[in-house]
Amino acid sequence: MQINSGIMSPGKILFSFEGRINRAKFWLYSLLLIPIWLIGLIIDISVSGEPGVFYWLAVILCFWPSLALNVKRCHDRDKLGWFYLVTFVPIVSLWYLVEIGFLKGTDGDNRFGPDPLGQASEYNETLKCGDDSVSYVCSDCGAEVSIDDKTCPKCGSDISEIEDDEDEV
Repeated sequence: MQINSGIMSPGKILFSFEGRINRAKFWLYSLLLIPIWLIGLIIDISVSGEPGVFYWLAVILCFWPSLALNVKRCHDRDKLGWFYLVTFVPIVSLWYLVEIGFLKGTDGDNRFGPDPLGQASEYNETLKCGDDSVSYVCSDCGAEVSIDDKTCPKCGSDISEIEDDEDEV
């Protein structure tokens, strides 16, 4: 069973539409794309006085990574990537900027993956209200798992590590 920590490689952050990223990563990678665009613009303006081939090449190079970053931020806010299309509506695009760029993502795991601000752990421990029993959430499928189970009842993943962890405490 792999650890479901939400940690992504730079390649996955820039080229995949799966998962979630927090605001800091969104702004960091967005700011790293701006120099590419600016270099293309500066080259064209210095040569011909107006945007040309290098500018449009830079725009094309930055398009996919920019789209991937925005989709993952939408996911962090628990919205579909299609939400990005509201940026084409003039006034609504300001609301999009606030929501994606400045508001915190949803707490905990959501339908798009683990919380990018959460700690890397294989199981999320939860206390059940009404009684003092402890249960766990399988990191592979999200199903509630009893402390006595050896495998996840939903996906069959091996969860025997839980008992080992408790012995150490």
